[in-house]
Amino acid sequence: MTTAPTEYRIRWQERGAERRILATANPTDRTVTVDLPDRSAVTVDVTSARALPMLLSHLVFTVLEPSGPYLSIEASVDGHWIDLRDCR
Repeated sequence: MTTAPTEYRIRWQERGAERRILATANPTDRTVTVDLPDRSAVTVDVTSARALPMLLSHLVFTVLEPSGPYLSIEASVDGHWIDLRDCR
């Protein structure tokens, strides 16, 4: 069993309010559940979870040409959220 964090979130500011996406890995079921800002959630199996970043990255960076707010990624470690950029 892994000791890596199983809960992550992405945070950003939009129109003066903090927005976030929370993702939780379930090693037993081999699934990832993502809670979106609109309060909907999606659970995918590990293979689909591996495929989604490839697909989304291609769509976002080749079709949508993104711009927008700075995004930060954090992990829940021992009940505390840590910024992964600080974990060099």
